[in-house]
Amino acid sequence: MEHLRTDLTMRRTLHRAPAPPEPNVTRRRELRHDIRHELATIGLLASLLTDAEDIGDTNRSRVKQLQLETAWLDELLQAYDREHSEPEDYWSPPVERVRVDVLAAEAVTALRLTSPARFRFEADPAVAYANRLRLWRALRNLIDNASQAVGPNGVISVRVGTEDGWTVAQIDDNGPGFPEEAIGYISTGLRVVRDFATDMGGRLELRTSQLGGGCARIVLPGVNDPGGLHRADSGAGPHL
Repeated sequence: MEHLRTDLTMRRTLHRAPAPPEPNVTRRRELRHDIRHELATIGLLASLLTDAEDIGDTNRSRVKQLQLETAWLDELLQAYDREHSEPEDYWSPPVERVRVDVLAAEAVTALRLTSPARFRFEADPAVAYANRLRLWRALRNLIDNASQAVGPNGVISVRVGTEDGWTVAQIDDNGPGFPEEAIGYISTGLRVVRDFATDMGGRLELRTSQLGGGCARIVLPGVNDPGGLHRADSGAGPHL
């Protein structure tokens, strides 16, 4: 009889329903659900505006950029979900061949629509093996930092190319620059860039710009055989 009780107890334990998630986990799931719903609503409204005949070409381009920004937000949310999954479901961001020049052009286009600063952009076809989302975050952080530093009358130069086998994205501005005593201090935005570059086998460089302000460089291992560069994304020219 004692063995029967023990066996029944073990069976109940094995078949017991899983414990409910912690309150903060449940809250995160609820918030993610609501955020995704809002992103879908914004995307739908933007698509309706894109097809409207009375908004003009300039506003239509802004709406298309809004759609791109919404898509990036959705990717960020998905990455957040994976980063905060259960330990046994650990997720590592995928690495792929990325057209750094094309992604930089997209980042500059977005900031041009929201910043009063003057932008210069030039790029040669350049490829790196990197996580696309993290590279986009790094570029946006650096360009946004430059935009805030220079103010409404500033100048920002973004250049992408290759140097001695490395793929380089360089952002120069004519703002106050990086004080020597502040070079060692890493803000949240710069930490995002530094950690990304280091994880990809590269580095973040901070120096004084020839424009008189700050110069930030993302230096990544280049791709020796960037086949198909001129075929892929052929409609996104190297200049904006």
